[in-house]
Amino acid sequence: MNEWFSNTIKQALELEKVKFVEALEAMNEWFSNTIKQALEMIIELKKKKKKKKRSEFSRQEYTFQKGKTFPKAIQKLAKH
Repeated sequence: MNEWFSNTIKQALELEKVKFVEALEAMNEWFSNTIKQALEMIIELKKKKKKKKRSEFSRQEYTFQKGKTFPKAIQKLAKH
């Protein structure tokens, strides 16, 4: 990773004739954006997994199992 950064900065300095500080700022911005996107993707994946678990749980919660149990929602209403 360190070698990749070094090579990228060298290329930027050679090809674009930019100052070292400008190259570092560009790399920092790119890296920050990449990390931000990765974190957003992880959060979305976790949300999707949670939704799937909830929907599976809800289906199990509201289905009768061989007539032995009532759904939890009906049990809650019966208590009140």
